[in-house]
Amino acid sequence: MAPKHGLWEIVHTRNDSRAHNHPPSEDARVHVCHRQRAAASIDEVGYCDSVQALVEAQTAAGVSVSSSRATISQTDPNSNVTLKGIANRRNAVRRRELSTQTSMEALIFELSG
Repeated sequence: MAPKHGLWEIVHTRNDSRAHNHPPSEDARVHVCHRQRAAASIDEVGYCDSVQALVEAQTAAGVSVSSSRATISQTDPNSNVTLKGIANRRNAVRRRELSTQTSMEALIFELSG
């Protein structure tokens, strides 16, 4: 495509570039825009807080990311929460907990309690 007097001209190459290079997605979670929209709508109804609380509680109990995802899927089969989203939430919790302690202080506290 090249600009031409403020307009765009669409040009197809000989290799049939007008055809898309893969079939349509079967799962909306693969597109970040859908997850962002879902997160925004979830925040409005308060659902996000319960998912975050669940992830935090399961993290504290030592539950794996995949088990947390399975629990969320059983609760809400239409959930757009991904394994990466759960891992990101767990990392945010870890950063928050370490914000006032060094890693060594946190380890000593964990082992002593």
